[in-house]
Amino acid sequence: MRTVPFTLLVLLSGTIRADDDFREFKGHEGPTRVVHFTPDGSTLVSCSGYPDGDKTIRIWDVKTGRERFKLTGHTSNIDGMCLSNDGKVILSGGSDGSARLWDVTTGKPLKTFVGHKTTEKTGVPAVALAPDGKVAVTGDTDGTIIAWNTETLKEVFKVKGHTDHVRSLVFTPNGKTLVSGSWDRSVKTWDPATGKAVKTIPVNAGRIENLAITPDGKEVVVACPRLSRWDLESGTEVKRYPTGALSVAISADGKLLLVGRYGGEMNLRDLNTGFEKAKFIAFNGNVYGVALSPDGKTAATAGGGKTVDGKPVKGVDFAVRVWKLDE
Repeated sequence: MRTVPFTLLVLLSGTIRADDDFREFKGHEGPTRVVHFTPDGSTLVSCSGYPDGDKTIRIWDVKTGRERFKLTGHTSNIDGMCLSNDGKVILSGGSDGSARLWDVTTGKPLKTFVGHKTTEKTGVPAVALAPDGKVAVTGDTDGTIIAWNTETLKEVFKVKGHTDHVRSLVFTPNGKTLVSGSWDRSVKTWDPATGKAVKTIPVNAGRIENLAITPDGKEVVVACPRLSRWDLESGTEVKRYPTGALSVAISADGKLLLVGRYGGEMNLRDLNTGFEKAKFIAFNGNVYGVALSPDGKTAATAGGGKTVDGKPVKGVDFAVRVWKLDE
């Protein structure tokens, strides 16, 4: 694989040279936070959020780069987003305290969940859908996790197991375990039927921003200042990687680990050995979200915000980028 030189990205002038390595999907007017491919790889979904997002979700045609739909409804930043296993439904979480379901095919809103506190400092940065689509789970900035029945909109359970922001929620592939990651530096596992806490993993390596579950459902990769992989049953560390991370994704075959970092760098690693296979300068800012296509040959990145004098600012680079990962 090739390393994409920084000279290709003349971002401050608002231009970028397109070549075989990447394409730009333009439309968002603020930092992009999360990206996901649909299971067939034909569609990409992105959202815009902190620190000054455009409050929208965009649905893109991967082949053409054309924006199919612009989804509006949230009244503030959208920092949490996931797709159903069949790729037909989006679940989003906003700083307005709501979580919403959307139809991918039509771009139409489906349902809204309202139950988290809504103050200036709260929001819903973490969301997850159960593999069968019957339960939606949302996590907020005061440490509360709520599970909802997606048909009735009623709460299945409500717990507060974390002492700080819940930043990431993900189900194991069999749907029997819910995993949460928090700024309190811990990962927790839960029984998604009852909300009963099962295990606490004290990662203790700085604020946890993102989680990715291995395809076999046995391990979780934790994105924080020290990137690492943990066994969910025993709670022991399996692998420590020589990097920090802001966002992570694992290929469908469980062989590749895609890492997004502060400062705009994205790198591709061998999941088991940690060997760095490629490095890209993806943004003039931070790489808030990464995704791998189902075949593992394409990556997508979300980002664009940056920090000045220690404070987050909007930044200037709001494109969603799709990258060709050449062997």
